[in-house]
Amino acid sequence: MEQIIKHDRMFFVSDAQGDVPGGEGKAYGLYLGDTRVLSRYRMALEGVELVPVSASARAGDGGRVMFAGRVPSQPAPDGELMVERSRVIRGGLVERIRIMNHGAARRPVQLSLELAADFRDMFEVRGMSRPARGRPFPPTLGDGGLWLRYRGLDGREYATQVRFCPKPVDLALLEPGEGGAPGARAVFSFEVDPGDEFSVEVAVTASIIDAGKGAEPQGRTQHGVNDGVHPEGRWVSSVRFLHYGAAREQAERDKERWRAGCARWRTDNAEVNAVLERSAADVHMLLTDFGFGPMPVAGVPWYAVPFGRDSLITAMEMLAVRPGMAAATLRTLAAWQGRRIDQWRDEAPGKILHELRSGEMARAAEIPFGPYYGTVDATPLFLIAAGEYWRFTGDTEFIRELLPSLEAAGRWMDEEGDQDGDGYVEYHRRQSGGLVNQGWKDSGDAIVHPDGRLARPPIALAEVQGYVYAARRHLADMLDACGRREAAVEQRRRAEKLRGAFERDFWLEETGFYALALDGDKRPVATVTSNPGHCLWSRIVSEARAARVSEVLMSEGMFSGYGVRTLSAAERVYHPLSYHRGSVWPHDSALTAMGLARYGLGEAAARIASGLFKAASFDPYRRLPELFGGFPAGEEGPVWYPVACIPQAWAAAAPFLLLRAALGLEPDAPRDRLALSPHLPEGINRVEVTGLVFGRRRINVTVERQPGGGAAWDVEVVEGEPLAVGGRGPAPQPETERA
Repeated sequence: MEQIIKHDRMFFVSDAQGDVPGGEGKAYGLYLGDTRVLSRYRMALEGVELVPVSASARAGDGGRVMFAGRVPSQPAPDGELMVERSRVIRGGLVERIRIMNHGAARRPVQLSLELAADFRDMFEVRGMSRPARGRPFPPTLGDGGLWLRYRGLDGREYATQVRFCPKPVDLALLEPGEGGAPGARAVFSFEVDPGDEFSVEVAVTASIIDAGKGAEPQGRTQHGVNDGVHPEGRWVSSVRFLHYGAAREQAERDKERWRAGCARWRTDNAEVNAVLERSAADVHMLLTDFGFGPMPVAGVPWYAVPFGRDSLITAMEMLAVRPGMAAATLRTLAAWQGRRIDQWRDEAPGKILHELRSGEMARAAEIPFGPYYGTVDATPLFLIAAGEYWRFTGDTEFIRELLPSLEAAGRWMDEEGDQDGDGYVEYHRRQSGGLVNQGWKDSGDAIVHPDGRLARPPIALAEVQGYVYAARRHLADMLDACGRREAAVEQRRRAEKLRGAFERDFWLEETGFYALALDGDKRPVATVTSNPGHCLWSRIVSEARAARVSEVLMSEGMFSGYGVRTLSAAERVYHPLSYHRGSVWPHDSALTAMGLARYGLGEAAARIASGLFKAASFDPYRRLPELFGGFPAGEEGPVWYPVACIPQAWAAAAPFLLLRAALGLEPDAPRDRLALSPHLPEGINRVEVTGLVFGRRRINVTVERQPGGGAAWDVEVVEGEPLAVGGRGPAPQPETERA
C-alpha cells in the first residue's frame, strides 16, 4: 500500500516500507510541484532483513514505518533489532531513522541509503513520452552531502540537495539506474549497545532557478505562482535545514493554528466523528499557497495543482468550516482568469482555468496545461463560489475587489460560452490534445446515449445550465450590493429565460427525468444519470418536478445504498467500475444531498449522508476516496476503485456538505437571515457546530433529534451582535429564491 504525505507544494509517495523503489510507471518519489525531485530512496541494513510490522501516514504531512529485524538464518524476526522510519514535510522531506537494540549484546549496524533524482515532469511519470529531455548533471558530493541537478528544456535548472546527520562514513556515486537517473549511496556504520538506539537524519530539499534570467523571487511571481525558486539564485537549499524534532514541532503548531481557525463539527456518533476529523486533516493536507493564501489542490499524487472546478467545489463544501479558503481560491483563480483567445489552451476572456501545471513540459509548451482552460463549468462555479462565500461572510468589500473578474466571467457565459446564441453554455474541444469532454464527467465515454452512442459536440450539459442559472442569480445579488442595479436586472432576466428553456428542452416525459445533455443536434441525451442532482443544488429545477427528480435519484437503479451512482444501473451502458458510468463519487452525492435539502426533501438527503458515512467507515483511515464502485451496499463494504485519488479534495470535503444538508443550513449574512431545516441521518441523534462564521458573528448551532420525531435546534451567538433567529425551536424551511 502506498504512503502519501504532503505539505504545501511538496509531496512524497513511497511504498509500504517507506522506500522509493525507482522504475517506470509508478508515482513513487518526492515532488516539488509538478517535478519529481527524488526518484529513488531505498534503505537497507547489511545482513538484516527488515520486516514491516506497522505503518501509518495518518498525519497527512508525515508518516511512520516500524520494522523488526530478521537475520536470514532465523525463521522469524527476533525482535531484538527494531527500526523506525519517521518523516515529515516542512519545506523539504525530513526523515529520522532510529535503530533500537532490545537484545542483550552490542550490535554492529551498517545502514545504507540509495538516492537518485530523474527530475521527470508529472506527465512523464504518468506515461507520456517526450522526443527530447534536458541535461542531467553529474551528482556533486561534498561536506557529507549530495547535490543532484538537471537543466530542463524550459530554461530552468532543477536541484535536489540531500543532507545527512551524522555524516556518512562513505558517500559514493552510483551508476545511473533505470531511467538514467544519477544518484549516490550513503553508508553509516555504528554499534548500538543493549537498550540503546542510534539515529540518522536525512533532509531533502529542492530548488528551481531560471538559468537564463537569474533567480525568480520566492513567493508571488507572475500570476501569483510560487515556483519554489530560491531568491539568491545560488545552488543552496531553498529552505532552512530542520532537524526532525524541529520539523515535527513546526508541523504540530501549523495544525493547531489550522484547527483554531475552523468551525468544529461534532456528532454523537464516534464513527462519523472519525470521518469528520479525517476529512478536515486531509483538506488541510491538500492546501497549497500559490501567492494568494492556501487553497485546495485537487488531489495527490496526480493532481496536486490548482483545478478550477475541483478547487471551487471543495472550497464551497468547506464554507461551513473555513470560509477563508474560498476567498483564497477565488483570488488565485481570478489572477489566472482568461484574457485572450488561445485555441491551443482553450482560453477566452473571462474564462476560469481547468488546470494549472507548473512543470517543465508545461513551461516548454509541450502540453497546453500551463494553464489549460478546457472546462465548461469552472466559470459559472467561480460566480457561485463568490456568491456562496458572500452568503456566509457578508464580505461586500471582497466582492467589490473581485467584481471585475466576476463581470468578466458573466460576459464569458454570454459570449464565448454560448457561441450559437441559444442561451445554453456548451463545449467542444478546440484543439487536439485537450479534453474531449469538459464537464466534471470528463472521461471520453462519459456523455453517452442510452444505446451506447457517444454524444456529438457541441454539448450542453444539464448541470452546467443549472450552474449558469445559479451563477446569474448570485451575480445579480452581488451587482445589487455594489450598486449596479441595471446589470443585476439583466442577469435575473437571463436566468429566468434560461430556466424556462431548460424545463422545455431537458425534461423528458418518457423517463420522467431530465436529460443528461443536449448534443450537437440539440437532441436530448436521455441516459439517466446523477447530473440532474446538481440541478437541484443550483435550484434550476421547477418545484413541481423536484419530488419526481428525488424519486429517480433514490431509486434502486440510482442509489446504491452508499451513494448516488453516476449512471443508473438500469441503463444498458452501466458499468459499476467505470469512471463515470455507474461509479459513486462522494462529491457528486453530497451536492445532490444539498440540492434535495434545498427543496425540502431532507429525508432523502439524510439517506445519502448516512450511506456515505457508512462507506467511509470501511476505510482504515475513515477516508472517502475520489470514487468507488457502484455495486449495491453490502456487509463487506464498497468495492474500491483501483486507481482512485485518495486523498482527493472534493471527496475529503464532502462529509461537511453532507451534514450541512442534513441540517438544512442556509446562511444569508447580507440579509442577516439564517435558515435551518434539519433531517438527521440514521445513527446521528445530535450535531454540534461551534465557531461557525455567519457574517461578523461566530455562532454555535446544536441540532438534536426529538423522541417523537423531527429535530429541534438551538443557535448561540458567541461573538458579535445578537441574532434574531437565536433560541430554540423547529427550523423554518430554507429560502430557495425560486421565482
